[in-house]
Amino acid sequence: MYIGIWVHPKDLCLDVLERTFSNIVGFLGGNAISVFMNNMNFTKMNLLFTYDGKAIGYSSRAGGLFFEPNAKLYRATSIRPYRYRELLCFDLRHVVNRAYSYGLEVVAHVNCLNMGLEGNMHYMVDDRGEPVLYGGAWVCPLDPNVRRYLIGLTEDLATREEVAEIEIGEYWHPISPLMRDRITCFCKYCRIEAKDRGINLDSIISRMRKDDLSSKMRRFMNKVGEEPFEEAFTFRNYDKLKSLVRYGNISEFINFRIQTTTELLDDMVTTAHDYGVRVSALVPPPDIARSLGVDYRAISKMVNVVKPVLYHRMLRRDVKWFSKQCVKARKLSNGIGYPAIMVLEGMNLREIMLTARKALDTWKEGIMIHSYSLASLEELEIVKNAINEYEKRRSKSSFWSFFKF
Repeated sequence: MYIGIWVHPKDLCLDVLERTFSNIVGFLGGNAISVFMNNMNFTKMNLLFTYDGKAIGYSSRAGGLFFEPNAKLYRATSIRPYRYRELLCFDLRHVVNRAYSYGLEVVAHVNCLNMGLEGNMHYMVDDRGEPVLYGGAWVCPLDPNVRRYLIGLTEDLATREEVAEIEIGEYWHPISPLMRDRITCFCKYCRIEAKDRGINLDSIISRMRKDDLSSKMRRFMNKVGEEPFEEAFTFRNYDKLKSLVRYGNISEFINFRIQTTTELLDDMVTTAHDYGVRVSALVPPPDIARSLGVDYRAISKMVNVVKPVLYHRMLRRDVKWFSKQCVKARKLSNGIGYPAIMVLEGMNLREIMLTARKALDTWKEGIMIHSYSLASLEELEIVKNAINEYEKRRSKSSFWSFFKF
């Protein structure tokens, strides 16, 4: 069974590396870790790799992107903790080698459309023309520089023998404009591409304002204050997003987002597959996927594995809702993959146990845990107990089914 876990850069610094791997393998029984290979600005820490005593990836010129496409990002270095402008760095090759010694597979996680940038050259903008900054700097999938960066990074990762899989995340359109009762993206690249496809974005904006889409969406959720920065990546505007999908006057815009996002992923996946590297993709809960520009069926045909990110509690939903989303995700993705569940301090142990059980009962192939940094050893042990319980039930079922035939 596949048991994966996302690992924060600070838990891979050399002074805590052995403890991290020991806990993942010993308490959880994990066999794979997902490591963030490009910037993680929402954690206020970038994952930096060093060579020749230099740090790469922290500084960028105004409007520039982290890393130049096709740059050689990782080289062998001296094994030592490295600190650069208060950011922790480490030697990737050493981390990978130690992970393999624990029997852990290393997955390279790529944040696509959410980056930390200086300037606003590549930002998405909402229908009011304002840059989308909440929860990080969101960049447009149609920006040629963004595409070159992501395809170049994919190619560079795919040539690394140490990387077993490339995991694509944050490629959907951001939720943050909905927090301001707006919609994205209407930047110059979107306008050019939409015009080429016969779509008039100005007309869509006009209809939205005329029909007061904001007020139509607002009635689907209670009035809430602005969310804390660290919660910007959750799906708290779930009801707004569901209503957005049903809103017929902008259906062509949602389809446009889906097409352009899917095309970007297709280019990245093709690049990785050219080098024989498998690719997985995170996908949001099925009920809100389309409004974020995510087509389950199309993506499941491209990638080797899909990983539905089914956050419990962050959506203010119960375990029953979680179970239904698991079933829907499995059907939409043709069953290729395993769900990613959130384990947080805010969840009690019973909720963690039930969530893990539901995920395993639905998917069976495996499970992803988000994330090592957010879970205590006690919570990891609860997940492990759920996995052990499931494997015992499956083993018992297989034993009796043998005698039936």
